[in-house]
Amino acid sequence: MIQGAKAVSTSGTEVRLVDTTTEALGRCCAKLTVTANTLNTDKIYLGTSSVSTSAFGVSLEADQSHTFGPGDGGGNSVDLSNIWIDAGVNGEGVKFIGEQI
Repeated sequence: MIQGAKAVSTSGTEVRLVDTTTEALGRCCAKLTVTANTLNTDKIYLGTSSVSTSAFGVSLEADQSHTFGPGDGGGNSVDLSNIWIDAGVNGEGVKFIGEQI
């Protein structure tokens, strides 16, 4: 199992869900659930490296979750390094948990 949290320091600036340098081991999962933090006051946006508050794959309100599964990225697993987030408000973020392959 892999778990963590990520915040967006500056709204409008996409952030990779995991840092590929320091969190490279175990970054592929069979399933990954991303949940917007309870105290968020605006939406969190999930997508690719070009995610923004106007171009995104999924948006989450506080406490909402989205689960990625096999095939969501075209393969048999979910690669955390391909998931990026943005936030409507500085400092807001997500927590995530994944089942490792």
